[in-house]
Amino acid sequence: MVNRIGVKLKNAIKYLIILMSCIIIGFIMMEIVYLIPNDKMCEHIIESEGDMLDDPNNRNGTVFVGINYTNPDDYTCSIMLSTALVHADAGVKTALLNPHHDLGNENGVFHSVVEQAKTITDGIKDYPQQNYGRYWHGYLVILKPLLYFFNYSQIILLNQIFIICVSVFLINLLGKRFDYKIMITTMILFVILNPFIISISFQLSTAYYVLLLTMISLLVFEKRHWTYIFILSGIMIAFVDFLTYPLIVLGVPLILALILQENTDFMGNLKFIIINSVLFVFGYIGMWAGKWVLASFFTSENIIIDAIQSVKYRTSGDTMIREKSLFNAMKLTLDMMPKFIVVLLLITAIIALALAIIKKRGLKEGKIGLRLSIFMVSLYTFIWFGAVMNHTIMHPHLAFREWAIFIYGVFTMLLLPERTTDCGKK
Repeated sequence: MVNRIGVKLKNAIKYLIILMSCIIIGFIMMEIVYLIPNDKMCEHIIESEGDMLDDPNNRNGTVFVGINYTNPDDYTCSIMLSTALVHADAGVKTALLNPHHDLGNENGVFHSVVEQAKTITDGIKDYPQQNYGRYWHGYLVILKPLLYFFNYSQIILLNQIFIICVSVFLINLLGKRFDYKIMITTMILFVILNPFIISISFQLSTAYYVLLLTMISLLVFEKRHWTYIFILSGIMIAFVDFLTYPLIVLGVPLILALILQENTDFMGNLKFIIINSVLFVFGYIGMWAGKWVLASFFTSENIIIDAIQSVKYRTSGDTMIREKSLFNAMKLTLDMMPKFIVVLLLITAIIALALAIIKKRGLKEGKIGLRLSIFMVSLYTFIWFGAVMNHTIMHPHLAFREWAIFIYGVFTMLLLPERTTDCGKK
């Protein structure tokens, strides 16, 4: 008993050291990238003016009119670009408060970014701005250097190329580990996420990259390393993401991990799910809170209070024009997907269920425990909708991608891809 307590305490200290190290590393990286001169960045934004200026009547609209499934969230992307253009004039405070310039968006959200770039180029320093210190804005570690060397259009093209390459690499690894059924579930996952729209959106790309890297890590590293993967994925999503669809970074990889280890013991799987979920949440909340503490300590602003108020609002705040209920959150997010896609998914699920019943797959093979475990994780979609109901109802065009956990889980449970190698068992 004493030995077991000692091992748990040792592991807890190890995880705490990982978190604290990541907070320090994240802080240093942010300070470094804020030192990159913004003159070239502004030039590249102005150079892309023709591609960036959007329709003033569709300032936060969709690629295809009326289809919310194709909304790249240009508004938040403009905030990211605006934040990237800011130079560390105030030293350490700038990288902790992450100001972006508020020049209005009467002519479209990207118009504000172009005007900001022109203002900076003209040497004007006195213009409206507001701080956004409760997030890490870790995406700047990538976006700032890219903006220094490339214009907006080139970065979008690079993002599309990288997303295709990483997605294909993941598919290749999955194909080597599982039978053909893994391709069906993976394609369904991609249908929900819509990688094309993600590839043209800085805002949506952050969670997608962390998701792919987490899944690749599970396929590459042995099981004894998985606890580190889950805590690091929680830390990473807190570092680079705003509040898009972060729980997918936990839910989908957990399902992949369950079918990788093929454990049919439900209680054993339940323990596995709880441990890794706790580690992810510890990494996610811990990394996020680390920014609040640093920003509050090194600046005159109380970011801790600001962040806590924001968390309270996102979890229980008034949604103003929309009824606050789990049913409404589910309906609004599901409505973001085109009806024909939802119908096709339902038909495919019915066919998969019928085949499972006819072949008695799972009952005959003694894998009920594994299927139940996968179904438990798939319910994370509704846990998220309930926990951050305000955010879900106010931003369904972002939150609908959390449906990927449930849908991916259900199809994985029904089809249950079988491993073709022993990877992931050690």
